[in-house]
Amino acid sequence: VPVWTDPKQCQALIDYATTTYGRVDILVNNAGTNIKDRTLRELTPETWDMMIGANLNGAFYCTKAVLDQMFARKDGVIVN
Repeated sequence: VPVWTDPKQCQALIDYATTTYGRVDILVNNAGTNIKDRTLRELTPETWDMMIGANLNGAFYCTKAVLDQMFARKDGVIVN
C-alpha cells in the first residue's frame, strides 16, 4: 500500500518532517497514478479504488495531517 493512501502513514510522514525540520512550510500534493486502461468501460472496481486512493485520498490525507500546524501559526502553503 503506497504511503499516501494510508492516513496513518501520511500523519507519520508529516510528524517525521516536523520533528526533523521543525515545521512544514509547504506541502505539494503531487503524488498520483495513471492507469493504462482508464476508460470507464475498462476500469474495474480495483483499478478505480487504486486511482482514487492515489489521486484524491492521498492529497486529502496529507493535507489533513499538516493543517493543524499551519493554522496554529497562520502560515503555510498547500499546492494541489
